[in-house]
Amino acid sequence: AALSKVAVIGAGYVGLTTAACLADLGNDVTVVDIDREKIAQLQKGHVPFYEPGLTELVQRNAEGRRLRFTTSYRDAVPGAEYAIIAVSTPEGEGGEADLSYVEAAAGSIADCMDGPLVVVNKSTVPPLTGDMVSRVLRQRNSKHEAHVVSNPEFLREGSAIQDFMHPDRVVVGSHDRAAAEKVAKLYEPLEAPILITPNIYTAEMVKYASNAFLAARISFINEIARICERVDADAKLVAEGMGMDKRIGPSYLDAGIGYGGSCLVGEETVLIRRGGQVGLRPLDQVYTFLAQGQRLEVLAWRQETGRAEYLPISAATMRPFEGEALEVRTKMGRRLLCTPDHPFTTRDGLKFAHELTTDDWLPLVIGSPSNPPAVGAFELLNGLGAADLERAAVIARPAASVIDSVRARQLQAALSVTRSHDAIRSGALRLDELDELGLEIEGATFKTTKNGTEVPLRLGADAAFWRIVGLYLAEGHVARDGRRQRIQWSFAPTGEEDLVEEVRTFWTSRGVKADVWHRPTTTSVTVSSRVLAGFWLGVLKLGRNCNDAALPDQIWPETIENKRALLSGYWRGDGSWSYINGGPSVIFECGTTSPRLADGFLRLLSELGIVASMRVGRSTKSTRDTYFLRCSGADQVEQLLEFAPESARGRIVASIARQRKRIAPTGYRFAGANTAWVRVAAV
Repeated sequence: AALSKVAVIGAGYVGLTTAACLADLGNDVTVVDIDREKIAQLQKGHVPFYEPGLTELVQRNAEGRRLRFTTSYRDAVPGAEYAIIAVSTPEGEGGEADLSYVEAAAGSIADCMDGPLVVVNKSTVPPLTGDMVSRVLRQRNSKHEAHVVSNPEFLREGSAIQDFMHPDRVVVGSHDRAAAEKVAKLYEPLEAPILITPNIYTAEMVKYASNAFLAARISFINEIARICERVDADAKLVAEGMGMDKRIGPSYLDAGIGYGGSCLVGEETVLIRRGGQVGLRPLDQVYTFLAQGQRLEVLAWRQETGRAEYLPISAATMRPFEGEALEVRTKMGRRLLCTPDHPFTTRDGLKFAHELTTDDWLPLVIGSPSNPPAVGAFELLNGLGAADLERAAVIARPAASVIDSVRARQLQAALSVTRSHDAIRSGALRLDELDELGLEIEGATFKTTKNGTEVPLRLGADAAFWRIVGLYLAEGHVARDGRRQRIQWSFAPTGEEDLVEEVRTFWTSRGVKADVWHRPTTTSVTVSSRVLAGFWLGVLKLGRNCNDAALPDQIWPETIENKRALLSGYWRGDGSWSYINGGPSVIFECGTTSPRLADGFLRLLSELGIVASMRVGRSTKSTRDTYFLRCSGADQVEQLLEFAPESARGRIVASIARQRKRIAPTGYRFAGANTAWVRVAAV
């Protein structure tokens, strides 16, 4: 017989690892996640991210019927002794933890409780979060008693199973001692030290204090390394000598090359791969991930192979810097802010930043590295948390065949008599009712309880979809009117009718109502849907307007075709082409006020084999810089013809054909299929 019945909320890195390990210890575990695509993959034995040994662990326990996966809380929470919350807590706009997913999980648990329950919080949360969870549980279900326990996770990517099965310590804390001791019993088979704290706040603080102390060790040895450089001491041997002291130990004192010396500013960005997902992140955020013990890979160029690949980060430091910072600028307009002693790979070997001259050339990655598989479709319900929508606030309209196959009496297992007849008559239920009844969700449409446009369960991530995303980044914004959210694409009143029709047709062909508005200065297409806006802003994170626009992480593993579709959509919406000095040479140009979007576009273009230049400028009355991206050179322009209106492509080709010779660009040179060298313009 199983030791305990456990519900784990969230099939992400922490949740899935925790669930698989608890099942392997003999517990009966059910994992709940609202991402239906993820659950469908897990039910087939496919783990959606890479962690050594996890796929085998999941498959073994699923085959042993100790581990199950569902999208319904009703399948997991009733009868459970423990409900473990392991949902994500993404960083909010101000850097604070976004607890909306934790709150939503607590509410859904409360709705499904049918008896006493211990609710365990494993998500990385700030202190006092346990009180919020307790409050939600009491407000939503006063009939059954629930005790909240903090049980912070200390898993590192790459060794998560080892860390769970052989932990340094297990920390549990609650205002109810019996509940804390009950959670401690889950970990008794591990024979690990267990710390039971007298209240929940202490356990919550252990996680925060541990992360802060690890970061402090790194910062401290970083400063020691700076002093070592001044007095000509060996920083590595100093760290080794310190680590021999048992009171200190060697961990997090590993000083790598240039440790504490050369630095880039925290705003510079890199492409990272974390838990099987790719994203463009600033260095200060990468450092935070590492200080939390996460395993990361970063896209790095290897001179010996002349190509880029994802490699693990062996060491990283962060420190305050006083002194001169150098801005290295290339002729293509790329800029990098660093300390004078930061090393650069040049065509003539390694040089420090202060040694660079206009005779030096720096490498630029070209082409697309190997990435995890792209998603085939997006499930729009994954944005409910970001839209602050509970499932009870969403109306689901199942496919007609589903409604036709049931009778009101069958619905009365979960609904009142009156409500069951209303559901049959209207053909619609609340989403939480649909979950409880276990009715088929495929083919359903969704809207909010207070009007709103109906949207499908999912959108295919095809070229047409990415074109619409590109057009949004160029011409779109999300307007907010109280709780109402409208996604809008705005075009010129004349001359862009084809783009208006493209956006309108995209949505209507997928069953989504799209309104076209003609005004004196614009023609706009709007879709009014909180469900869709939650996906747009919370999952894709495209930004609410042009100033905070950003490429979605989901584009990086996509096909070249889909990357081109996004870029062509943006260029058609906000780009242009023109003759250079009257012709015959042609240039493509676009602009954005979002530095994040400009940075992403430069990298995305390079994956297409295009070396774009960037110029930063500001008009007289503007309060923000504009980042102008340009693609020139006959070879490059010919690759980007879909960036121009179809009516102009013949003229562009004819103009390029009139060139007597193809002049080699002065700012960059290709060296094989995966590298370009860009010339230093100033330091």
